[in-house]
Amino acid sequence: MTYEERLVADFHGTGLTVGPHPMAYRRAEMQALGVHPASSLKSIPSGRQLRIGGCVIARQRPGTAKGFVFLSLEDETGIANAIVHPDLLQKNRILLISGRFLMVEGILWVMRTGGSWRALPGPFGPWQTVAGCYHRWRHAGVWERIRQVLLAPDVPCPSSA
Repeated sequence: MTYEERLVADFHGTGLTVGPHPMAYRRAEMQALGVHPASSLKSIPSGRQLRIGGCVIARQRPGTAKGFVFLSLEDETGIANAIVHPDLLQKNRILLISGRFLMVEGILWVMRTGGSWRALPGPFGPWQTVAGCYHRWRHAGVWERIRQVLLAPDVPCPSSA
């Protein structure tokens, strides 16, 4: 029995394998496609566009997440998480809901306790500018006014079009 046949038999029989992780068999192929292993993400700076891939071990779509889907992808080195925008979910619904192995391309956001301004991805602008604006708005009460408007019962949400 080949490694691949054993892997398929393991998954059909038990839903798991005691052999190498399925992604280990495809690592060279994934590397050629620019897919980063989960263990390498810690050393990549936030804001970089990249690809991750792996076996889907969790899909979550909480009612409070406004349509966002949270995926946990496992490869032979660890687990990487992806947040899928509702528009992307709608375009790729069948694949995202049923795919056992997925490759996801997006912008890396490294979560740290407290949310470091310096880790803000580049597309948001220079972190100093964003942080300064945030603090000025907080001091001026802008964030509190926005919160009050959003909590009002009959406030229509503006169209994204």
